[in-house]
Amino acid sequence: MIEAPQDQTEPLKDNITLRGNFFWLVFLVALSATGIYLLVQNVTNPLMGAGLLGMALFLFWSMEEDGSAPGWWLRIFTWLSARPVIFLVLSAAACSATAAWLGLRLENQLIPLGKNLAVLLWLLGGLIVFLMHCRLSWDGLRQWWQQYYREVIVVGMMALIAAVLRFYQLDTIPSMINGDEGWTGMVALGRFPLAPFIYANPFSFAEGFGRPYLDVFAGAINLWGQNKFGLRFVPALGGVLAIPAIYVFTRRLFNKRHATVAALLLVFSHTHIHFSRTSAIGYQQSNWLAPLELYCFLKGLEEHNRRWMVMGGLLLGIHFNVYFSAQVLIPLTVVFLVMAALIHPPRTPENGQAVFHPPLPIRENLRNLPWFLGSILVMAFPALIWIINHTADFSARWSKEGTVQSGWLTDQAMSRGVSIPVILFERFVHVFQSIFILPFQDFYWAPAPVLDLVTAVLFILGVFLALRRTRDPKILLLNGWFWSGVVAISIFAIPPGADSYRLFMVLPAMCVMAALGWAHITSLAERLAHIPRRTVIVWSVVLVMLVAALNLKVYFVDFARSCAYGGQDFATRRASLLGDYLRSQPTFDHVFLLNDGFAAGIFPSLDYLSGSVPITNLNVPFTPPDVRGSLLFVIVPSRDYERSAVTQFAPDGRMTRITECGALMFMAYQVYR
Repeated sequence: MIEAPQDQTEPLKDNITLRGNFFWLVFLVALSATGIYLLVQNVTNPLMGAGLLGMALFLFWSMEEDGSAPGWWLRIFTWLSARPVIFLVLSAAACSATAAWLGLRLENQLIPLGKNLAVLLWLLGGLIVFLMHCRLSWDGLRQWWQQYYREVIVVGMMALIAAVLRFYQLDTIPSMINGDEGWTGMVALGRFPLAPFIYANPFSFAEGFGRPYLDVFAGAINLWGQNKFGLRFVPALGGVLAIPAIYVFTRRLFNKRHATVAALLLVFSHTHIHFSRTSAIGYQQSNWLAPLELYCFLKGLEEHNRRWMVMGGLLLGIHFNVYFSAQVLIPLTVVFLVMAALIHPPRTPENGQAVFHPPLPIRENLRNLPWFLGSILVMAFPALIWIINHTADFSARWSKEGTVQSGWLTDQAMSRGVSIPVILFERFVHVFQSIFILPFQDFYWAPAPVLDLVTAVLFILGVFLALRRTRDPKILLLNGWFWSGVVAISIFAIPPGADSYRLFMVLPAMCVMAALGWAHITSLAERLAHIPRRTVIVWSVVLVMLVAALNLKVYFVDFARSCAYGGQDFATRRASLLGDYLRSQPTFDHVFLLNDGFAAGIFPSLDYLSGSVPITNLNVPFTPPDVRGSLLFVIVPSRDYERSAVTQFAPDGRMTRITECGALMFMAYQVYR
């Protein structure tokens, strides 16, 4: 007797049904718990909580008689189980969309748990896309380490040197924080007077800073304290991460020698050291995000590897929530793809023969490009929704510092009687000169341009070599990164004094081009002058040491020992010193400031460093306050003539003089009355 074959699909169907019932139960419990939580948190406005709870009860009612999930749910779940890619993509999209929706709802009803849930959903959406393509294993890591451990050690040593230069006396060099640094700290902590919806939505922007990035700032401040170190920790960490990032990107473009030189130039760059030690601007993180994004993007294209395309897209989407620089890189990748599809690499001579290099495989990557763009969208979608709903707030920075939006371009054309193209060309020339000719101004005031003399010579040579070899897809990408930043600053941003610090976002590209110039010189020396490789290496080490000496002198000697930071106006320095002084003193019942143009309430640096100590401004003439207890009177130099009136009002106090840069900043009179 022959037994009928068993249906192998029955156990599989039972397993899918069990999982479908489990996810149905989890969904209903989560929906019910969320509804009840919202009802408890906001009794006066129970609409959302009641709606979610009502939906959960209705879905409970729709369950089958045996308590299992409804048939329509199981059919959908079975269909999606057979198509896991669709299910996971929909899940990631749902997480991103729900996070965006929660962000908008929180603007009307701030719930701390809701903000955490929105951020968690946003990260979960990216994690789903990441895990769909990227899986790590110990065997894979072991093989990677065996293959690259020498390079890892070299890069680690360079990163260690970079960390020392960026964290050394981070809380005292520069010795003060300026208003923009104080603003960053106060906004990160949610204590600066901004519109409530900017603080309520976890995907908002404030002067170009994404809220997720500001939340990282807040975490560092809460960890290290509300002081200079806590405020500067995140930029310094970003400055260190930029070293391995530029190494892997340059290695992808060229080879290990190019990558080592480019990384060393960035390690010792006085510009990179300074802006890794201050939170006045937001471009620090683009110095490691941009190289990694472009590395993953290029590697994915060259190897037809969707995994790397996805990682590049996720990083770029996260970068979108950090600062403005991502808004330059996203269109850059699109333009690069179009140009790479049209431009064919040139033939290069090798061993007396012309060697043909295949073009970048754009057509072969058509199935991967939607994943790249989709990965960006998953991570940028909540922020895009906020921008759409608050366009004016998002573009407020450009209304003040945009050539077109602020009306500056039109005013210049009318007042000077020159055409707009001429003005924009002048802006381009000024931006390019800021790289190696014009000294720094805003946020630094160092007596040097962005690049030191030696690096500038190598950079100029590298720029011309890169332009000459633009048809090479790798060089095309490098040119696109550098020139997109230069052109964007030239056309869209003012004032000219800010050009130097805005160039910081393409500083790694400058170092890569300088490494290209170095490689060309050493290649000529080896091929034409027959200089031994060992001699070339020795002189390259000497060159790097010279670059290090020039840059370290500019920053730690010329700049750090001067009073250049903050400009010529001592009001910024006075505010920072007063904030430090108040933080170091015991709590006073009342603090009074005999003010002039320098007054409490207008310096975020003072509020940040002091911990928002309440300060009462006492205008001219001095009017004795009707208070008792421990008092502190702060007297600025221009009100010194009223010092006797203060001591007569509250005698037997202690006077402290705070000086810096050879000038009296303020006097602090402590007394108990």
